[in-house]
Amino acid sequence: MIFYLNPPMIEEVFIMLSELTECTIVMLKVIHKLYIAQRITYEEFVSHTAKKLQFLAENLHYFTNEAERRNICDIIHECSSVMPDGRYC
Repeated sequence: MIFYLNPPMIEEVFIMLSELTECTIVMLKVIHKLYIAQRITYEEFVSHTAKKLQFLAENLHYFTNEAERRNICDIIHECSSVMPDGRYC
């Protein structure tokens, strides 16, 4: 099934994507700080970050603003550097 979005709906989807991305970045920063402070285990860190990092990596191309892209790339790199395979870099 194919859905067609009219221009106002497309703009609304991008606004929601942007807001969800901002929320995801904040959550990842908190989770990373908890891990660095040894308040959560490595397993908990991976469990709480894997899908969020995947979401950011898969949607990075939608962001054309260089500052937004840099912010997203920075948090992806920061969190994925903890993981041995660096799979989200």
